[in-house]
Amino acid sequence: MPTLTEPFQRGTERVRTGEHAGVGLGLALVHSVVRAHCGTLTLVARPAGGLLVTVLLPATP
Repeated sequence: MPTLTEPFQRGTERVRTGEHAGVGLGLALVHSVVRAHCGTLTLVARPAGGLLVTVLLPATP
């Protein structure tokens, strides 16, 4: 799971299928934006499957 915020990385047990399954840039982009704003990004695997993503951004001073 630590590599999911790296560009072009995707989970190995993806359930979603379809015409466009993605290229693994979404979490990398989110991570970059959160870092640029001095925030934190937390990823937690859910027991039933899936991922819980939490973004915390600091309040404006």
